Amino acid sequence: NVTYNASNNYYTYQGNVNIPNTLKIGTNSMVLNGKNTNPLQGISQINELFSSIATDPLYINKSVAANTIINETGGNVGIGVSIPTAKLEIGGSTKINGDAIITGNIDIRNIFYIRPGTAFIKGLLEVEGNFRLVGGMTCKDLCVNTNASWCDYVFENNYKIMSLNELEKYIKINKHLPEIPQSNEIEKNGIQVNKIITLQMKKIEELTLYMIEANKKIELLSKKLNK
Repeated sequence: NVTYNASNNYYTYQGNVNIPNTLKIGTNSMVLNGKNTNPLQGISQINELFSSIATDPLYINKSVAANTIINETGGNVGIGVSIPTAKLEIGGSTKINGDAIITGNIDIRNIFYIRPGTAFIKGLLEVEGNFRLVGGMTCKDLCVNTNASWCDYVFENNYKIMSLNELEKYIKINKHLPEIPQSNEIEKNGIQVNKIITLQMKKIEELTLYMIEANKKIELLSKKLNK
């Protein structure tokens, strides 16, 4: 059924629309198969391109193996939003069943879930907020930015390092190195990568100081034995 609204100059169509090729709707005309036609002409049941009745789903290229192009020369597309501010803006959850290939940057400002399956990202993945990955991650390089001061202060002359005797007593009582989280805490809360890497480096530098001091004592004993 087709109804023409003369006051606003538009047609209302209710039912199935079957279009064999390309449909472009302008201000006062429709381009079908490359030819300007009256909006009510040239429509026949050849291939099901669009189909929507009442609460039924809207299908685009349901049974036609062809590309679907939206806003080729400009403009934005909004799903669940009234005024889209990007080429594609979606208000609400988005679910992709299959592969998603993104060329360029990804800017995520909330929580990003990848499960189950594999995500291939070419470019920069920038997350402002939380990034939760359920499963493993394989990468060629990983850069963790940290605002905490690096631990080279261990090599300053005024740095007070714990003696080996004090360290031994601490380990016997606490069963872990100073400043390093206990096992039950890690099992419960996980590990903050930037924090644990900094602490590990600090312990390596402290261990280096212990080795230097031990080497001095060994050299001193060696000189005494050689006299």
